[in-house]
Amino acid sequence: MGTSARVLAGVGEGDGGGAGDVEAASDPTDGPGESSETGGVLPELAAAASRYPALGAVAALAEAVGDQPERSEVLERLVLASQRATYHDRALALLSVAVAAARTDRPTDAIVAIEGARAQVGATGDRLAGAIVALGSAQIATSVGDDRAEDWVRSAEVAWEDLAVKPKGWRRLWRRVLP
Repeated sequence: MGTSARVLAGVGEGDGGGAGDVEAASDPTDGPGESSETGGVLPELAAAASRYPALGAVAALAEAVGDQPERSEVLERLVLASQRATYHDRALALLSVAVAAARTDRPTDAIVAIEGARAQVGATGDRLAGAIVALGSAQIATSVGDDRAEDWVRSAEVAWEDLAVKPKGWRRLWRRVLP
């Protein structure tokens, strides 16, 4: 089990969450502790992602960067299905899947996920979440060569200018995780 999986799996201990929340039968072809029912995601990580969707969204990004698109997509589905997930959790999970798609040369899937993330924050009025998603969308769309990339870049720049914030950390993140 990787370090991030161990950390996330232990989050629910003591509060009724954790490993017991997701039970899946093991398949003989699964790796140690993995389950075919959770797409290769450790059951403990799947449980933590369901119980703590913000962590699930971050784990989805980690799996995307680790070139594990199937695991990223499983975690994204868990986040989207969680009643505890906020629009921010859902948007980050969707952007994580967009990163996975971009890294595995699936531009159409990347754009579908971007559009989902944009829809999650679009009507909320949350200017910061909107700016984060706008920048992620722009960087991912640029990475896959989508025709909307240029417009989305301008939109992201305006969103961050309106906040009077320079998104150095977010820019660095997207540059590091995209091909």
